[in-house]
Amino acid sequence: MKQLCFLINPTSHWRAASDHTHALCHSTQKQGHQVSAVFFYGQAAYIATDYEQQNKWSSLAIDNLFICRTMLDHYQIDVALADNTFKIIGMAPWVVLMEQSDRIIEIV
Repeated sequence: MKQLCFLINPTSHWRAASDHTHALCHSTQKQGHQVSAVFFYGQAAYIATDYEQQNKWSSLAIDNLFICRTMLDHYQIDVALADNTFKIIGMAPWVVLMEQSDRIIEIV
């Protein structure tokens, strides 16, 4: 069993990147691997404004769903919009989680 971290860092079409990553996480879990964390970076921080996407992600058994605080500030997104399923963190905790994982998968 591998521990995987997913970094969603799209250059455009953040919803498509989120949907693709969601499908990969679901498939990964079905194969017996553990998704240790998912980090929403760049435009993916807009997930905080999309309740449908937030509900979709909360349906997966992933304890560590993170949205980058810096990106929320950059795009002037209200932190309070994020569902409590998501934690708001900076890059430093994310780097620690990546170091503890077997694989890091970036979706752009």
